[in-house]
Amino acid sequence: MFNLSALGTYLVGDPIPRVGECFRLSFCLPDAESLTVDAVVMWQNDGPLTPGLPPGCGLRFLALAARDLDRLHTFVKAYTTHLSYS
Repeated sequence: MFNLSALGTYLVGDPIPRVGECFRLSFCLPDAESLTVDAVVMWQNDGPLTPGLPPGCGLRFLALAARDLDRLHTFVKAYTTHLSYS
């Protein structure tokens, strides 16, 4: 995972999955609890599309539980707040 938001993530990998391909992702947030979410590939980046990003794809999370959405919002807000004061 290269980037994370409450709506989705940018996943680095080779081969790059096709647009429309679905995944189930599991990862841990700093609260040490795992999060499992279904996601769909919305766009691909094989390099030239978005310079500066490694090859990969943009995934959109599907049907997040309210609790998990709150956890993601809390993490992203804390992280971006920390960056703005660094």
